[in-house]
Parts: sequence; structure tokens; C-alpha cells
Amino acid sequence: MSTGFTEEPFMLADIGEGIAEVEVLQWYVKEGDEISMFDKVCEVQSDKATVDISSKFDGVVSTLHYEVGDMAQVHGPLMTIRVAKDPDAEEAAPEAAPEAAVESSPTTPSGDSHGEPPNVGKALATPAVRRVAREHNIDISTLDGTGKAGRVLKEDVLRAAGAIAPLKVEAPVAQPAQPAQATSEAPHTGRVLVDETVPLRGFNRIMAKTMTDALKIPHFLLCDEVQADAMIGLRQELKPLAEARGIKFTYMPLMFKAASLAMLRYPHVNSSVADDLSSITLRAQHNIGFACATEAGLVVPVVKDCQDKSVFEIAEDINRLIELARANKLSAEDVSGGTFSLSNIGSIGGIYGGPIITPPQVAIGAVGKLRTLPRFRDDGSIYAANIFNISWSGDHRVLDGATMTYFSNAWIEYLQKPHLMMCDMR
Repeated sequence: MSTGFTEEPFMLADIGEGIAEVEVLQWYVKEGDEISMFDKVCEVQSDKATVDISSKFDGVVSTLHYEVGDMAQVHGPLMTIRVAKDPDAEEAAPEAAPEAAVESSPTTPSGDSHGEPPNVGKALATPAVRRVAREHNIDISTLDGTGKAGRVLKEDVLRAAGAIAPLKVEAPVAQPAQPAQATSEAPHTGRVLVDETVPLRGFNRIMAKTMTDALKIPHFLLCDEVQADAMIGLRQELKPLAEARGIKFTYMPLMFKAASLAMLRYPHVNSSVADDLSSITLRAQHNIGFACATEAGLVVPVVKDCQDKSVFEIAEDINRLIELARANKLSAEDVSGGTFSLSNIGSIGGIYGGPIITPPQVAIGAVGKLRTLPRFRDDGSIYAANIFNISWSGDHRVLDGATMTYFSNAWIEYLQKPHLMMCDMR
């Protein structure tokens, strides 16, 4: 029998990657709302990803401690929930929600499960529901719960006891398709009529921090040009096969694979340096990041293990990450662990760049716009060539100009003679 109510603070659990605070993007509940365990209560954005926070209590929202746009502190109270006291609470302890009731949007399965554990073995139910089951002499483990993740609700017990009418199953009603949410790949360019102070939040905030740290790195710049005719021809040959497999195929997967193969020959380009400059770690994984402009700011998703993936597998990863980035659904895993970066500034018209290295990486490349330009043959005749420029930045504490040039030459050779990639692929 319940003995009253208690105010329980809902603590914002650690969501990983050393994140100390998150921005509250939206609340799914308001003060006075009744909520159940595993219900989504809010969406927050850290420096690395956007995640949904789920309730670990059944009760009523008493106090929301933050407004939309506020920075919430990890391990601090996010909200307060009024929870019914119950003498049988300890009985359900093994089934309590995990301390970190956090959902990463990209890994949330479809439907209404919200990532909660499946109903395996002992029935999933609150103490109050178990008490009702005992009062009606119902074996709760035999019931099929209609709540989230098969959780047994009070109504399920009462239906089994014949106290209320059986659940009426209705045919699903087709819902009209919702138009896709428009996204923008460029920042707002409207005229500013009055001075406006805009706080740095989310991805913009981490970019500011990262670029501040990057100033500690002594950069050097190397630029070159690439004859792209062979690369263009290879893409044209592979594009129908890629489309048949449901893959959007651009030039970037070829560039990623060429970079990975070149790193096998010049591994210092895929390394990191200790903070005290006492050692260099040569990375076995080729985790290549690329810049992606979103409405929330610039984000750098990472394609993992390019050394072990085919060109088509890299293409699939790039496409998946771009879709998640534009939907603001990248997880912390999607944007962490990069060992090298290669971004396409040519997609928005850039020709040359001076890319800034992202610590702890030691090299980054910026791919320029593909253009048709006049070039000379050996006999002096002029022809139209497909050209793009590549701009490399290297960490001069680790790399010298010769190593970066050798790496660049290898990368360019793989793209200008793509059949050579087969010689070094594993």
C-alpha cells in the first residue's frame, strides 16, 4: 500500500567522452505531466552529438530545472519527479532503469522501444502494478505487457482479472506522408539589421574549442593539382553498379581509399603526438573525418577503418553519416576517433584552402573544385584537362615537407592511375 509521495531528483547521467555539460534543445514534457519509465523527456546536444534522455521513474514532473537553450550540467539534477512511495519498491530493484537513461538518436531502433531492455524472464512492471496483480491473484509473468518494451501495465492486469473490457484491436489507419524537413548546407546569410549576440553552442562551441587548441600546432601548407580524367572515368564505370546496390557514389570514396593506401606507405601521416612531445603513436586504424555543414554548425563525421573497407563500403558510410548529420542525429561514436581528415571544399566552390589540423591528428587535406583547364602535352599541344587542387596541412612537429610531399604524390598517383590501387589493396 502506498504511503505517499516523494520528490526524486532526475540526475543527468554521464553520456561519455568526458562531456561536462549539454544544451537543452527541447523538452518533450512540461511541469505537471504524468510520465512513465523509459518515456523520452528531453533532447540535448553535447559538443559531440544529439541525444534523447529517457525517464527512469514513473511519476509526475514536478520541476524542470532548465529552459530550452540552457546548458545543463552532467551529474546535476535535470528535473524533479514526484514519485509514489511503495513498500514493495525493493522488489523491482533488479528491473530499475539504468543510471544513464540516455538514447543516442542514430542507434535508437524503430518503433516505441526507445532503447529499453527487452522483456526477458521476469516480467517488467512497476511495484504498484505488481501489487494489483497480487490483489487479483494474477501471475504477472504470464501476461503480455502492452507498455514500452512489453512492460506490464495496470490495465493489463485488470483485463486479465476481467475487471475491465478486453483490449479492442483496431486496424491501423494510414497516416499521410509527412514532407521531409528542409535542411540547409550553408549558414544563414540574411542581413543583420541590429547587433545581435549569439551564444556558441553545440557543434559551433566545439569548433571554437578545437580551433583554439589547433593554434598550438605549427602548421605547414602544401598544395598540388590532380589530373582527374582517370578518376572521372572510373566513377562513370562504377556508378551504375553502385546504383544497382543502392549506393550513391561520388569521388570522395575513391579519395578516402587512396589516402588510406598512401598511409600504409607513409604511416607518420596517420599518427598522433604525445602532449609532452615525448613520443609519436602510429595509428593502425585509418579513421578519416570529413567536414559537413549543417544547420547546427560544422560537424566532422568519421569513417572508421578505411584500411579494411572497400570503396563501396566507404561510400555507404559517407552517405549514412551525411544523412545523420543533416538530420542532427550523429552519435558521439560517429564524430570521435578520427586519425586523419579530408574535406571537400570544392563542393561549394573552393579551389585552394589552408585547412587547420584537428588535434590529435597531424594532417588534413582540402579538396578543391573540379575544373576544366588548358594544359600542355609533351609535344607542346594544348588540351582540355579536368583538374582539381589539393591543399594539405601538416603538423611540423611530426611531419616534414618531404614526407608530406611523398604522401601527396602517392595519393595523387592512385587517383590518376586508379588501377594501381588494386596492387596495394588487401
